[in-house]
Amino acid sequence: MQITLADLKLETHHRGCFLTARTVSLPYESIDVISVIEDEHGDVARLVLGYQGGLELAPEISLPLNSTVAVKEPYCKSTGEGEYVIRVDHPSDIAVLRGDGTSARGK
Repeated sequence: MQITLADLKLETHHRGCFLTARTVSLPYESIDVISVIEDEHGDVARLVLGYQGGLELAPEISLPLNSTVAVKEPYCKSTGEGEYVIRVDHPSDIAVLRGDGTSARGK
């Protein structure tokens, strides 16, 4: 079942659901790779890829700008600063489709 950013509940794995959105910022790498996504209703959130420890590709290659992402069983986490992020901790929980339609990551 498809879910939107507005439907997400904090600190919850949304089992049996998936989220699709478009990347609207260039990703950056801190401890994780972080980008901003926007869903079809115009809602935005930060997307955090927590499995990137041994990043083989530059963040902008692994999560290109203006690509569609599909997140399996999204997990919405509070940052402790009054904000929330969509956290992905395993590569099989995200698929990234570039604008040309090629799959960059996930299954």
